[in-house]
Amino acid sequence: TKEQVKDQLNKLTHYFTHFQIDIADGLFVPNKTIQIKDIESLIKERQSNFKNITFDFHLMVNEYQSEIDKLFSLSQTVAIHTVFVHLLPFEKNKLKSDTLPFTLGIVLNPDDDLSTHWGTVKSFKAIQIMSVQPGFQGAPFLPETLDKIIPNVDKIAQKIEIAENEIQKVNFDRYPENYGKMEIRST
Repeated sequence: TKEQVKDQLNKLTHYFTHFQIDIADGLFVPNKTIQIKDIESLIKERQSNFKNITFDFHLMVNEYQSEIDKLFSLSQTVAIHTVFVHLLPFEKNKLKSDTLPFTLGIVLNPDDDLSTHWGTVKSFKAIQIMSVQPGFQGAPFLPETLDKIIPNVDKIAQKIEIAENEIQKVNFDRYPENYGKMEIRST
C-alpha cells in the first residue's frame, strides 16, 4: 500500500540513496502495487527527503507509454536512473523512448526466448533477468532460468563494458558505511 511504501522510504532513506520500486497494474501480473501517481504524491509531501535519492522502476504493466509519460514527469522532481520494461509488452507497444531522461532497461521473464528476441534485447543498455515468474512477492526461484543465460553469456558480456563505465560514475561516498550495526561499505 501507499502507506507501507511511505513508511519504508521514510525509514530507509536515512541509510540508502538508490531504490527500485515495482509497479504492477493488475493486468500484466495478477496483483496491483503502488502506482506512480502515489509515488509522486509521496515525494511531493516530503520533497526534501528525496533530493539525494535515485530511483529505478520495474514496470509490470500492459500499457507502457502512459507509465513512461508519468515517470518522465516524475523525473523533473527526483532522479530516475533506469526504468525496466518487460520484453513482450515492450515489443507490442510502440514506445516513444528516444528522448527519455533515464535509461530504459529490458526485463527477461523465465519464459522469454532470448535467441528469438536478441535483436530487441541487445538494443538496451540495462537488463534485468527474472528468476521467478513476475507477479506476487515470494514466488519460487526457477533454476532453469540460468540455463537460458549461460549459452548467451558472450552476448551478455558485450554489455559489461557499458556497465563498467556506469559503475565508474558512481560516487560510493554517497552511500552509508553502516546499516545499523552491519558494515555495508568500507572506507
